[in-house]
Amino acid sequence: MALLTFKKEEKLREKNDFNQIVSRGNILHYGLFKIYILTSKNQLVPAKVAFSIPKRYIKLAVKRNLLKRRLSEIYRIYKNEFYKQLTNKNMQIKLLIIYANTDVKSYNELEKQLIKSLKKMLNKI
Repeated sequence: MALLTFKKEEKLREKNDFNQIVSRGNILHYGLFKIYILTSKNQLVPAKVAFSIPKRYIKLAVKRNLLKRRLSEIYRIYKNEFYKQLTNKNMQIKLLIIYANTDVKSYNELEKQLIKSLKKMLNKI
């Protein structure tokens, strides 16, 4: 069984990376999410990911943090399957996933939507 971790190397953290994704990346809208995608090279991992919940959609920081924790957990569990598909396509990508809804959804609903969005995104690229 593969390790279900979400390490520092797998997260987008540098301001330069965010600026590159927003300026040069492709934008896809799927359900609750707006996903910025940028293909890259020379990464240690197949995908680097960041989650963003804008204050414009969810006003309370407590709720934004709850959504970020839920999305990170869902991604951590699904990540191995996602990585297999990326390595089969011989791709390395950077993702910025933005939650674009005003309601705080349940874990199960977020899980369905995020997995469906990632699968559609993989089929498009």
